[in-house]
Amino acid sequence: MLNVIKDAGLNFRLFTNFYFGEKIIDTICSHATLGDLVRISLDAGTKKSYNLTHHPSDSRAFNKIRKNTEHLLYRCKKKASPLKVELTYLLTENNSSSKELRSIILWANKIGIESIRFSVPLKPSNQNKFILEESIANRIKDRVCKIANELSDTCKLKIVVMPDRAIVTGK
Repeated sequence: MLNVIKDAGLNFRLFTNFYFGEKIIDTICSHATLGDLVRISLDAGTKKSYNLTHHPSDSRAFNKIRKNTEHLLYRCKKKASPLKVELTYLLTENNSSSKELRSIILWANKIGIESIRFSVPLKPSNQNKFILEESIANRIKDRVCKIANELSDTCKLKIVVMPDRAIVTGK
């Protein structure tokens, strides 16, 4: 499928949890051109909160996804691939401690992630209604913003908090 996309002169955007990523890393890195993107939904900063959020059949899924992500970035760097890699992180009460958020931001920055988009779950409608109580959602978003600001001198990645708040910490 990737060959068809690239043969047509198009860019690809792969949105995935990257659990099976090890099977396609070399293909992705070899075919990537400027404008291609892999967005990995991680939604957690620890194995425990990943398992609480996703209930995976493999209790080691979080570690596997992190390892696959690290390997993807390593291989792409080695091949001088222009692929952009982003993370998405759905904020809940189970995965939003300051320690966990700081840890995932620092890890993403260290391995070369382009950006992280943090978001709070919304009810499916045309209104921005939080599934979380609004005061809790706002407190969690404020926490992310505070950490992003604290790390702005050392982080190269872009951090976006959705909805309604955007912070660019990238250099």
